[in-house]
Amino acid sequence: MSIDRLLLRGGDLCLSGLALGFVLAAGDSPADDADPSGVRLTLHEGLVDAWRAEDSAVDFENLRSVFWYVFSRIPNEVRVYPSENYYYWQLDMDGRHITGNIRFPARERDDGFISFAYSERRVTRGEDSTRIVGRAMLGPDDGVTLTKARQGVYDLGYSDHFVRFHLESLSQSPPQDAQLLAGDEFVGRTCDESGLQFLLMYQRSARYFFWVLDETEQGRGSAHFEEFESGVLIERRTGFVFRVDDAAANRKVLIAVQSASVSGNNYYDGPFDQLPENHVEATQLQARMIDENPALEGKIDKWGYYLEDDPPMRVALVRYASYRDNAHLQQLLESSRASGNWRKFFARQPKN
Repeated sequence: MSIDRLLLRGGDLCLSGLALGFVLAAGDSPADDADPSGVRLTLHEGLVDAWRAEDSAVDFENLRSVFWYVFSRIPNEVRVYPSENYYYWQLDMDGRHITGNIRFPARERDDGFISFAYSERRVTRGEDSTRIVGRAMLGPDDGVTLTKARQGVYDLGYSDHFVRFHLESLSQSPPQDAQLLAGDEFVGRTCDESGLQFLLMYQRSARYFFWVLDETEQGRGSAHFEEFESGVLIERRTGFVFRVDDAAANRKVLIAVQSASVSGNNYYDGPFDQLPENHVEATQLQARMIDENPALEGKIDKWGYYLEDDPPMRVALVRYASYRDNAHLQQLLESSRASGNWRKFFARQPKN
């Protein structure tokens, strides 16, 4: 599948790594704890205990069994950080590592539908891979009730358990004018599953999208940088590479992510799959996608989903490169300088 298309409905991507929302273990363990500030200490003994634990209550081949096992253990009120409304979870049990999500898609949620998907990390023949185990849209016919309490707040019920989900509600105020060059347009603010927040931008004159780190007060995700070379920074937790744009108030433009994160489909594969979905009317996303690629005229809806696909696929705004190692990153930087326009070079990198 081309990375320019992103499968969403009924096939929402399951991410490996630590879940943003919570970690489910098969049994209670004193080894893992969080203090009131939100800082979490995860100790190895707790993971080993979970891998060794067994629970006959969950059948991984039965999607509803897994859904109930996960959903019944979610607290009664939670927050969804990512902008495309994924609530991620992780379950370690019986020697297996399962990751998944409950998603509140903007197109379907007001009709009472959520998506549920999960996958398993497996290493076969020396290769680390993720196998999709189950995925489905769930709604009234499945015993799921979904009620909109107010804008951005949904009450989800199944059997005798109810959870209130607070979806992403970022202010969509534009950046300072000093951060905009001629032809730049602000599209929207997003929260990536990495925990970092971004400004999705569109270059109207040259017709390409690009991503800028949100460093305003509401861009709360802490970032720590190491200098790769003058004007090029690597965020040390995520591996994201930023170019400091001294022509636009030193904004940090995302230019590359690690190839291993892309192939591993983890939290650090970049913000392409976290568009400002809850603010689609203000973003003019459809019009801008068509402006960037006129071949999309008549083929996508206002959220950027392809109309002819079932299940729907969405245009994926991968407008940055991926790099294997430092030597590869250096090559990309040299090629960008030779191109004469580094912003356009990275935004239009070939996608696999």
